[in-house]
Amino acid sequence: MKRSAEQGLPLAELATGNSYMIGLGITPDPARAVEWYRRAAEHGQIDAFFALGNAYENGRGVGSDDAEAARWYRRAAEAGHPAAQFSLGLMLASGVGVAKNQSEAVDWYRKAADQVTLRRKIIWVECTR
Repeated sequence: MKRSAEQGLPLAELATGNSYMIGLGITPDPARAVEWYRRAAEHGQIDAFFALGNAYENGRGVGSDDAEAARWYRRAAEAGHPAAQFSLGLMLASGVGVAKNQSEAVDWYRKAADQVTLRRKIIWVECTR
């Protein structure tokens, strides 16, 4: 996997970052995880946007920075990542890292919920075939 990541394959870069973040087969190293997430993000990997938001929100591998977390969550949310949409909604609802905006928070919650509902419908259709 690391060889593929070193060749610039975004999904492998993300997976390598995840391995470093949780210590899957290697010693955990959140700072290295963030480096790999950045590489994947530079290649447009949406889950890497979310992972970077999470790293900044929780101060894992980088200093805690709510504004930077919100920026990465927004980037992932705008690309359709439901967990990022929900996380951004939470930040907007509480005014953490961004200006408080209840209306926009609700919009992001709805977008996240719509995607989860759509996924459930797809799974149901697949299971009933």
